[in-house]
Amino acid sequence: MAHDPLFEQRIAEALKAQGAKPEHKKMFGGVAFMVHGNMSVGITNKGDFMVRFDGSRHAEISKWPGAKPMTFGKGDMKGFLFVDADAVESPKALEKWVTMSLASAAAPKPPGRHGPPPPAPRTTTPKPPDPAPPRPHPPAPHPPPPPRPPPPFTRAICWAACPTISSDRSWCLAVSACSFG
Repeated sequence: MAHDPLFEQRIAEALKAQGAKPEHKKMFGGVAFMVHGNMSVGITNKGDFMVRFDGSRHAEISKWPGAKPMTFGKGDMKGFLFVDADAVESPKALEKWVTMSLASAAAPKPPGRHGPPPPAPRTTTPKPPDPAPPRPHPPAPHPPPPPRPPPPFTRAICWAACPTISSDRSWCLAVSACSFG
């Protein structure tokens, strides 16, 4: 039997009648109905009705009328079954399978093979950033260098250039005002 949109609508209505808010998700080549993020029931691309339930009840539920094992790879998938279309023809029969599946979908997931879920992120108040260190003051400018002293007094220069020198060159007439010495 191929995928039947009317059957898909019946499943959605049965889920909503139980108070679930199903989300359609393409899966297994067909449509899966997700409830609380977990697959509840679905239809394969071949029109098979899939049911997910508590795996600890697999032996019991696999004996229900219309139940067929769901096998992928090596063996049966515990907690998953295919159900014959004839077994869910009546609204009451479909409701029975949907109710059983919703009980499993609503239960919290046990830690899987990947270990327990990671811890919730910490909600701490962020620490304010450290204040920036004070900027050093620019160094004080160096005082200007002292004026250069005049060149040492050289009597020969003074005698040759000074207009106030005595005629015999023995003494300077303006020693105190002389710019050369």
